[in-house]
Amino acid sequence: MKQIRFFHRPVILHLTCLLVTFLLYFPKGGFIVGSIPIYWGYFCLAALGAFFASKRQYLLTKERVLALLCLIPFQAVAILAHINNGTTSSGLSFAFLINIIALPYIFLLFLSEALEKIDYESLINHLRRGIFFICFYGICLFFSYLFLGKLFEIPLLTSTFGDAFAVGEKCNNRGLVMKLTSTYNNGNIFGICLLMLMPIYKVIEKNIFKRGLVTLAALLTLSRTVWVGLIFVEIGYAFYLRKNRNPFIKLTLFFILFLVLYLIFIEQFHFNWSFLFDKTFGGRSLLFPQLSELTFFPSEPFVFTEPVYFLITLCFGMTGLACYLLGMTAPLFIFTLNKNTFRNTSHSKALFLGLLSFLFVSISDAAICLNPVLAIYWFLTSLLLRKAHPQFSSLSETRPVLQ
Repeated sequence: MKQIRFFHRPVILHLTCLLVTFLLYFPKGGFIVGSIPIYWGYFCLAALGAFFASKRQYLLTKERVLALLCLIPFQAVAILAHINNGTTSSGLSFAFLINIIALPYIFLLFLSEALEKIDYESLINHLRRGIFFICFYGICLFFSYLFLGKLFEIPLLTSTFGDAFAVGEKCNNRGLVMKLTSTYNNGNIFGICLLMLMPIYKVIEKNIFKRGLVTLAALLTLSRTVWVGLIFVEIGYAFYLRKNRNPFIKLTLFFILFLVLYLIFIEQFHFNWSFLFDKTFGGRSLLFPQLSELTFFPSEPFVFTEPVYFLITLCFGMTGLACYLLGMTAPLFIFTLNKNTFRNTSHSKALFLGLLSFLFVSISDAAICLNPVLAIYWFLTSLLLRKAHPQFSSLSETRPVLQ
């Protein structure tokens, strides 16, 4: 198979452009059939996966095989639990099973050769522009609602056609202010995805203004989960990628000052920031008494709750939690134990930190059932497990990928 460039054959060009557009730029574009949403991004992903699967040309490295094998125990537990115990929501169950069964095979198997041999500079450039777009658009939308009291939505593109709930009704309100949602329709979903993408963006984007704008977008999500995750990413970036304490101290002081000024400014618009002192953490702590009723094996119907590890333990038992942790952390351990030149680059470390940030915020809320969180997770995982090759090694580590 010849090297696949990001814009090469007409079929690859169209499918890849649609995939990037709808998974990153417009992840909520689509429509609803019954209780199941059909998103353009997932449709394009399925089409692209089917195209490469039909070619039967995979690049199955031992790293990708090990990652998939480590997922099988949890996939088996999840399927058996659904068969035996049922679900409280067919739509959420469908999305959950797609995210933990279909997506890993698409990214780690069917698209393996494409992601190994794709023009990395073009791919990174698309990611860089896409991350900036969703943050810039989200900030514009935030202030538009703040001053005009209106949200700009385009059905089938920036919102899901047929969705019974408006963006303002999806746990986004903070008094007269609304969380920054961008094209993701929910502040937490947007923030969690941004946290995974932020480390690689900080590496490939050297423009201070654009990097600051991305950080601002994360702050304007008005989500405690995202704010704590942002601190985690900044600490990881300072110590793991830069290994320099002085910039970290300066950045921390700036972050605290900016946050104080930000809260004072928002208060002028009657911002309800009592959520910062909510002892129930948005109702999450009310779930803890159920821990006394947990079992070793799955015994309850699938039900969606925000804390991921609690959801897994409640629905799939302690066995399910152990299998889940094995499957989700395996790529990070495989990367850490793998000795190659890619492992020592700032790009690979940024991908590692992005995945680790998802596992960290999963303690509170990582929207595991909701699009496009796990699509981005498995995409970054597939990039992390790439083999080292001259094309990647030639990229500069001291300047932006593309000027």
